[in-house]
Amino acid sequence: MLRPASTSLLSLALLTCAVGCKPPQPTAATDLPRPYIAFVGAGAGDPLWLILRAGAERFRTDPHRLAVRYLAPQVVSPQEQVKLIRSLLGDIHLKGLCVQVVDPRALLSVLAEAEVHGVRVVSMVRDVPVRLRTAFCGIDEADLGQKLAAAAAEAVNQEGNIMVLISSQDDPYYANRLQAFRQQIGQQSDIHVLAYAECHGDGVAARRELRERSRRYPSVEAWVMLDNWAFEGWDDTEPLLPRRCRLIAVDPLPLLWSRLESGECFALVGGEYGRIGSEAMRQCHLAIGSPMLHKMESLVPALVVRASELVEYRDKWRRWSSPAAERPGTGP
Repeated sequence: MLRPASTSLLSLALLTCAVGCKPPQPTAATDLPRPYIAFVGAGAGDPLWLILRAGAERFRTDPHRLAVRYLAPQVVSPQEQVKLIRSLLGDIHLKGLCVQVVDPRALLSVLAEAEVHGVRVVSMVRDVPVRLRTAFCGIDEADLGQKLAAAAAEAVNQEGNIMVLISSQDDPYYANRLQAFRQQIGQQSDIHVLAYAECHGDGVAARRELRERSRRYPSVEAWVMLDNWAFEGWDDTEPLLPRRCRLIAVDPLPLLWSRLESGECFALVGGEYGRIGSEAMRQCHLAIGSPMLHKMESLVPALVVRASELVEYRDKWRRWSSPAAERPGTGP
């Protein structure tokens, strides 16, 4: 039995606690880990990263349901991008992954791991094998191939000899683009494709093919590149093509605008890049909310940019880069 002195001390302690002690406060909901989507770019310096992110930020989301983390390697590197994605896969809160694809082949293993973890994958700009993603948001490859062919026909005034630089005849990542190009150019009876030169995705080999074949075949009036392999690692010290040849390439990014202005490129064929980020976010939310949805595609149209259209295209690029420029469905 407690003595009176002990009882007084206990009463005093209880009174002090009642006055000065506060019960534990519940943690704010915003401080708790939340499910999230990782929106992963090619690299902090990639010219499309700013546009893709701005598009994603234009998509209205419920922050209490799904958070979004914007991530990109410091440098544009497929290997660094793979490391970044792999570092996220152990996080149980990761529900969706929107990834700007640099090299589809480099991502095969890590995207297979994402599937094992139940992460919904949306590939952006370039596609990956269908089995590895829930949705794809990017340029319509068939439309891109057709517009490359149309630009080539325009470059030679609907008649003449051209050559085409490809990765290889059986490269699956360019199959739709190449097939559409062949079909479209085949409708031009006065245009003759002298060769489909293979470079196997190597910049040095690409430049060698352009230069050597142009020297051997002086009747060639234009070259079409299905991708910009010849620009990779090029130091500009030697022209890619003789002056008589016109060049049609892809991806009208800022670093290539000077090639249009100088006349080195007749046209650059790209797409409505400003729509990709917001559409990828929409598809990712749908996939997370409706697990039965799968293998969706959202394709944006291709567009051709010539020197005469560069001012207008620069303005479009500026608007694409601004998160507040437009909401999906309200602008070009």
